[in-house]
Amino acid sequence: MSTSKGGSGANLLNRHEKLCYTCLREVTMEKQNITLTLPKDVLKRVKVMAAEQGTSISAMMEDLLQNHLGRHEGYDKARQRQTAILTKGLDMGTGGRATWKREQLHER
Repeated sequence: MSTSKGGSGANLLNRHEKLCYTCLREVTMEKQNITLTLPKDVLKRVKVMAAEQGTSISAMMEDLLQNHLGRHEGYDKARQRQTAILTKGLDMGTGGRATWKREQLHER
């Protein structure tokens, strides 16, 4: 739901209000314009896709980038968890001491 406070058209371009469905309150998100350079054929196809989906290229890009960030942040959290496990080590029931000799492991 996009609105403009104070009726300023420029304000509409820089502010976007989104309904937060998980907490049922409005969240104001500041927006920043960027310049994106795409090949003409890609831009033409993206415009058609956006029109077919009843959305804008900006909304599509925001969704794609949010999904990408979510995957990246999820990967970082998983990596941190696994690094912590490796740093701590796993309990192998040996108390950290080998009770065997190398030769015993390689006997045939």
